Amino acid sequence: FPRVECGQRVLVRIRLPSGVALFPTTVLFISETPTLIVYLDYPRDIKFKRVRAARVFVSLPVLANSKIDDSIFGVAGKIVDVSTSGARIESSDRLGNIGDLIEIKGKFQVGNMVRMLTINCIIRAEKANKIYGVEFSEQNEDKLLVLLGFIYQAMAFNNAQAVV
Repeated sequence: FPRVECGQRVLVRIRLPSGVALFPTTVLFISETPTLIVYLDYPRDIKFKRVRAARVFVSLPVLANSKIDDSIFGVAGKIVDVSTSGARIESSDRLGNIGDLIEIKGKFQVGNMVRMLTINCIIRAEKANKIYGVEFSEQNEDKLLVLLGFIYQAMAFNNAQAVV
């Protein structure tokens, strides 16, 4: 913990799951018993910056189906990057419109386990050349555990993963 003194102006940064909060304040009092406690003046202004989840490059073939449009079924694609909140998918054909609910199906590997999963997603962005940003909206905890295991394993080893 950095050495601070009563009356000293400090800048506090707090990392939250959705971003970073930042505010200037003054140290009012420091107590060292029973443990170190630093009392700060109430901040006048708190700045918050939303931070996207860390993304990992992968190469995972998937099939996509629209839950809105029956004509969009079995579209071949590939997840090219993934985070705990979503993924970027390059597809061979149109997947739908922004806000549409789709499902992607693929083989997700965690260690020696390979599971075929169908994951619900919402299209959040569409770029030229059939590239889509999707947000995971899956509610099934068993599927989410495998998905998060896949993502954290990719982050830990920091290399492109392909499951065939």
